[in-house]
Amino acid sequence: MHYAGAPLVSKATATSGRACLSLAVVVVLTTYLEVDTSSLEVLGISFSEKQLSSGSLWVQIILLLSLTLNWLGDLISLGKWNSSVSQKLAESTFGGGGKMKGRLEYVLKHLENAIDPEKTIEKADFSYVKRQLEEVDRSLWWHEKYAVLYVVGLHFILPASISLWSICELLNG
Repeated sequence: MHYAGAPLVSKATATSGRACLSLAVVVVLTTYLEVDTSSLEVLGISFSEKQLSSGSLWVQIILLLSLTLNWLGDLISLGKWNSSVSQKLAESTFGGGGKMKGRLEYVLKHLENAIDPEKTIEKADFSYVKRQLEEVDRSLWWHEKYAVLYVVGLHFILPASISLWSICELLNG
């Protein structure tokens, strides 16, 4: 998902989230499927279950910290730098015949046509304009909710919660 041509979540956050989620899923599945890791060898080197558990725990903690720091940086960036949309940013976001700009221009055109010089503003018919603005408002509301779900849910809550679950499994196992 992009805002003003830039991704809402940085590549570092997406990468650390994927790594954190991948290791967490492997740990949880290994625990619940009761996979025997006592005879595991990597490049001819055998590891005990305690060594695997300890190593996985530290890597999982480091990945979770990395995800948290990257995600917080993205959230601060999104909230502080992108929230007050300057005129230039608005032009780059909605320029080039974008859907939002096109809708608003269409509504304004009908608004101008609705106001006849012979009519007073009280007698002008604004029902069409009102319906169009309500539709724009609804679409912006859904877009905002999707953006929150995307940034908070998919890129933080999901990997962090499964990661915490795997850390609990490693500490208890």
